[in-house]
Amino acid sequence: MQGPEDPQEDLAALLDALGDVGRDVTALKERQEQDRSGLARELSSLRTDVSGIEDRLEDMADDVSRTETSLRAVHKTTEATHKALEDFVERYGRDQIVAHAQADLTRLTIEWTARFAQRQHTRALARGLAHTR
Repeated sequence: MQGPEDPQEDLAALLDALGDVGRDVTALKERQEQDRSGLARELSSLRTDVSGIEDRLEDMADDVSRTETSLRAVHKTTEATHKALEDFVERYGRDQIVAHAQADLTRLTIEWTARFAQRQHTRALARGLAHTR
């Protein structure tokens, strides 16, 4: 059989248990504050990182814009150079045709002069014979 329990002992045990719960709650609150503080530091660090990334993105956007401008300038220069080259090739082709035509004309003139000179010489001889008769 159990004897009557002492209410003082029960009260002391409850107070001890309550004290333990109070200490646990205090420890949890401290831990929560530490976690909040750690999260705040991490959030601040992330904000700093995001700000740095935004700055880098702006720099890259500026670089891309300058690159696009440079590419347009190179494209214009390339087109102008290509047009000039095409014009040069066309003129060169015409000059070659003219040079070949002049060479043919010179050759034909020399041949014609050679043939005509021989005929002229023959005619002169024939006239000389005609006058002497």
